[in-house]
Amino acid sequence: MHAPPQKSTGQRLFGSVLILLATLGLILLFKDLSRRTPGKSRVDWPPASSAKP
Repeated sequence: MHAPPQKSTGQRLFGSVLILLATLGLILLFKDLSRRTPGKSRVDWPPASSAKP
């Protein structure tokens, strides 16, 4: 059996940076979500009462 061809250093570096950025993004997202105060949902933004018929 032949060993699969090894990936180049550039491909490994790119993959590593991509994984690190995704991890950092998820950490920051969860920190931001935990910091926000629970309040009115923004699903109705702008308020339905101001909608014109």
